Amino acid sequence: MASTVGPIPYYLDILSQWPTAIPPESQWFITISLADLNFLKSNFISRLRRYETGGDSSTDWNISQQVVNTLIKPEYQEGNDLLGCVFASRVSIPSESVQASNQGLEYGGYQAPVTMNVRDPYKKLSVTFIETNSSFLDFVIRPWIISVGYFGFITRASGFNVKAKTLDVVYIAKAGSGRRALKRKVIRFYGVAPVSIGSVSNQYSSDSVQNVSVDFVYDYYTVNAEDTNSQNSIRTSKTNKNETNYENSNASGTSGSYGGGTYKSTYQGLSNAQKASSAGTSGSYGGGTYSDAALRLALRGAPEFYYTPFARTLAAQQAQFSQSIYGGSFFAVRPSPNPQ
Repeated sequence: MASTVGPIPYYLDILSQWPTAIPPESQWFITISLADLNFLKSNFISRLRRYETGGDSSTDWNISQQVVNTLIKPEYQEGNDLLGCVFASRVSIPSESVQASNQGLEYGGYQAPVTMNVRDPYKKLSVTFIETNSSFLDFVIRPWIISVGYFGFITRASGFNVKAKTLDVVYIAKAGSGRRALKRKVIRFYGVAPVSIGSVSNQYSSDSVQNVSVDFVYDYYTVNAEDTNSQNSIRTSKTNKNETNYENSNASGTSGSYGGGTYKSTYQGLSNAQKASSAGTSGSYGGGTYSDAALRLALRGAPEFYYTPFARTLAAQQAQFSQSIYGGSFFAVRPSPNPQ
């Protein structure tokens, strides 16, 4: 049986479901486990100064350990459950690829079958950081890169490990009005260390925020579904349990005549005055029928807007259009998830 619901309501319904909702590109953050990297907390600037200058003059690489400790403390690098590194402004996740080619016997028009040769080496992870008064870029990242060059990654004493344990790129998504954001996926990189920092250009004619790109290497990475594992069947548009049955208002609901119009709804939180106002507006505009589900579908995600005069007028105009064009009533009912 063909569905009587148009493509737009069906499309909006699809977008309201967690598996198919489209997350904003900007909803992400990173966390770097620098607090566990003892190398950065053990006067590494003094050690670097001796390697770089051959001496221990405090006028060279004059960066106090207190400054370093402040910049790498969890408050700035890990925040809380939904906040991360405050200095990161952009991240580029490396691509993944394998090499494949046709190998074997070729004869006439026959082609050899495709075979997999080797997985390509990991590409670098690129993170862009902003410049601040206490420069995370030049007081932590730059000396960290130089120290990587001196100490390397292999056979180092425990106090000279230059790799951060993890760097997480966390993607979050809205979970509906009145609900906290959820982690939809986390890409975790293990054994992370910076290996290059971009050049910096300064000019007097610019007052824009300075951003510098830093490339990191890592041992391996994982991808985790996090909260998506438990949210796969959740609708992002539901704001409270009173709305759970509103989609079926055309089939079953409370109906009554108020103010000359007809009101239908399964939502139990309305007063008679609100019902009368909604139905009355519908009746006075077009003599049509107002459905609460119509308004909720049209204004999904903005519950504070449901019963404003403009919203009631919108629903009334929909009822008027339905009445005048088709001689019937306007209802918005959730379409079947599998339209035929």
